[in-house]
Amino acid sequence: MLLGTYVRATLMIGVVSTRLHARARSRRQPDTGLATLEWVALAIVAVTLAAGAAVGIKAVINRKISEIP
Repeated sequence: MLLGTYVRATLMIGVVSTRLHARARSRRQPDTGLATLEWVALAIVAVTLAAGAAVGIKAVINRKISEIP
């Protein structure tokens, strides 16, 4: 009786842990978080470059306007 209960409990724990591991593996998608972070980083770089270009263009335009007699 005790041995049978032990065997059933051991098998049940094994099955549950195997199912949980399989479920966790199926939910994990490789590089999903990394790809999102890469896109966020690219967006930040693009916005920073655009802001720098806007400031530079504005400075050049203002300088050219001030040179007009």
